[in-house]
Amino acid sequence: MAIEYKWEILSLYTAPSEDGLSNVVKKINWRFQATDGQHYGDSYEVTELSAPSADGYIAYDDLTEETIVGWIKANRDYDDLVALVNQRLQSNKTPSIVEKNPPWEYPIQVDGTEEYLVVIDDQPNDLDKIWGPLLWDSFKINKGLVERGIEDVSVPDDMTVFRKGLFPVDEPLVLNDRAKIYRVGYSAQPEYDEKYQTKSNLSWVTDTGRAVGTYFLSDKTVDEIKTSFKEIAQQERNRKMFAGTEMELNGETVSTYTDSGTYLLALNKANSMSDSDTVKWKLVNSWIVASKEDLVAIANFIDSKMQEYYDEEYAYVQQIDACTTVEELKTLYNSVMGE
Repeated sequence: MAIEYKWEILSLYTAPSEDGLSNVVKKINWRFQATDGQHYGDSYEVTELSAPSADGYIAYDDLTEETIVGWIKANRDYDDLVALVNQRLQSNKTPSIVEKNPPWEYPIQVDGTEEYLVVIDDQPNDLDKIWGPLLWDSFKINKGLVERGIEDVSVPDDMTVFRKGLFPVDEPLVLNDRAKIYRVGYSAQPEYDEKYQTKSNLSWVTDTGRAVGTYFLSDKTVDEIKTSFKEIAQQERNRKMFAGTEMELNGETVSTYTDSGTYLLALNKANSMSDSDTVKWKLVNSWIVASKEDLVAIANFIDSKMQEYYDEEYAYVQQIDACTTVEELKTLYNSVMGE
């Protein structure tokens, strides 16, 4: 199978304010992976960026993965990066040392996703007496014990026994006369509408030998619903920008993305061309040979569509802010989103 390469932007580090600009990206934490379908090689790195000019600044909410990757490539030798992950891919395909399980079976196997709850003084519903639920992590468990006044006992760093499933199934692990660790289970999740309600598992029962959490529902406040609706409106605007929109170009109907990254690429490329130049340009599902005039037309179209989407979002936000009750918000959401 041919090798495939994939970028993953893990996090962005920003300066809240710099030279009159807001949320300026200073560092990018990223991963680049090569895979042949069965094995992989990757590199986790951090790229530091120089201060942007006012003309080159892109608002944080308008950043795209393509833009971020472009910044990384401008600061990192791409050929060297590809060679590095290819080398690690080959090392993973033919390792010199291989970890293997012992040639006998443990009575119970776990997949690493099981949760545990630390309970102090048999009081599972006192927030000051529990720690978790959390995946098995000796450091976190010991930290929680110390914070709750249990300093004479700890779980060992080597958790092989517990990872292999030898932790009691339906019994707590008794650490001392005050502290126990339970495997976690959950009661059936209730049906609820996450737009208007929140779910929490605040009640624990341990009499079955496990810590069973029961979910409770509570209604969101008007302000909480407004905030979530505004986030949905922003997501919908972004979806439209990246969905592709038809436009007329030289008598033909073509589709182009209408996001800020595509807009800047088209505009910057047009500004670097003479009137007689042409370039191969990728649209949503096709390629064209584009002149400077074509790229200006594409950029102008994208600019108008982006403004249209922003205007739609702004109008919806104004309607959201005008609502004073949950029922008004429900009616508005159903009329706009068609539910």
